[in-house]
Amino acid sequence: PSRKAPQPASPKKVPQDGEHGMEKHLPDGPSLHEAALEKSVTRNENGVPIGPVQSSQRRQEDNGTDDADVSSASEDNLAQDMAVDAGMGLAKSGEALARVPMNLSLAIAQGFHNAPRLYGDTTVRTPMRITGIKSGLRAAGDELVFGVYDGVTGLWLQPYRGARDHGALGLVQGVGKGFGGFILKDLAAIFGPIAYTMKGVHKEIVKDKQPTQFIRRSRIAQGLQDVKALDSAAKKMEDEKVEKAWQVVLDVAQEQLV
Repeated sequence: PSRKAPQPASPKKVPQDGEHGMEKHLPDGPSLHEAALEKSVTRNENGVPIGPVQSSQRRQEDNGTDDADVSSASEDNLAQDMAVDAGMGLAKSGEALARVPMNLSLAIAQGFHNAPRLYGDTTVRTPMRITGIKSGLRAAGDELVFGVYDGVTGLWLQPYRGARDHGALGLVQGVGKGFGGFILKDLAAIFGPIAYTMKGVHKEIVKDKQPTQFIRRSRIAQGLQDVKALDSAAKKMEDEKVEKAWQVVLDVAQEQLV
């Protein structure tokens, strides 16, 4: 029996627009794209839509307001910092100007006090250290009393000591030292009380601003810890050093009293 030749397959028909059979499934009314746009639209308080241009303008206005607030705050901070710096500068300048009379009188008093050392006067007393109003008043009184006393008694004590130690030449030198001390020490006695009193007042004012007590206590505590850490031999050596240093302090104090 003869076979039939296979028939060629007919080409598939490409569906055209509207032939998908899905038209009946599409919803009526606005499309999905339009619905999405409707949801993305921003509305104001009255329900009126605000377009993209208006929204961008509002964002720019909001950003401009924030930038203005930041700029205003930075300007306020800058003005405040400048005012604080100006106040601190004026305070320091006023303090420096207030210290001018004290520093000037102190320099003059100490200059006259130490000037006799330049020509070999060994009777010049070591001034007291001023740490407050009490020490300032005491230094002022000592400068007034001992300045006049040393200046007047030096008129005959200096020639006597010069002649005793160096003969006739020492006598002439002693006369010069006596007259020089009479002038310089009396001038120191005039300027010294004012300068030392002002220095004491200044030290008393700035005493609370300095951590002197804290530093002193911390050093004492550190010294006690170091002593506890030493052995017997090292501790004995340190005790000897302390005793020698204390003896020097006592000798210097005794020389000032003489």
